[in-house]
Amino acid sequence: MAYAFRSLNTDDMVDVTRIYNYYVAHTTVSFHMAPRTKEEMTAMLLHPGGPFGAYALTEGGNLAGYCALVPFSAREAYAVTAELSLYLEPDVRRQGYGQAMLDFLENEAAKKGFVSLMARVTAENTASVGLFGKNGYTRAGYYEKIGCKFGKLLDVIAFQKVLQKESI
Repeated sequence: MAYAFRSLNTDDMVDVTRIYNYYVAHTTVSFHMAPRTKEEMTAMLLHPGGPFGAYALTEGGNLAGYCALVPFSAREAYAVTAELSLYLEPDVRRQGYGQAMLDFLENEAAKKGFVSLMARVTAENTASVGLFGKNGYTRAGYYEKIGCKFGKLLDVIAFQKVLQKESI
């Protein structure tokens, strides 16, 4: 598995939008109900000038997925916390790329001085639940029947990992 990470840019957004819209249309991984546009994805992921970042996972020069550290909340006191987001091309799942992206994001978050990382995962997404569970994330919340997609009521698990234990 020869892969690399680099910052996402506007040229990537067509592929990023296609990947994300696969999950919108076919899974409960995303709680969006309608496909997103390239402009909407750009606004969701590219946060210029701040500590957040979005990254391309490439293999052989091709985009295999993307991951991001995005704001957990717009309120200023939450600036020490980032929310994680990871999406892969459907045909490259279960090959270790999710673990690679999580490791990369944790290292980036530590370099940027984030104290906590958060992730919200639909409970039926067993791959992501397992990934966060085996990497030291604790269950910080469980929200029952918080969403409805494809005629199913869905639960969401909030995961958290504290990167810095001391005061800042």
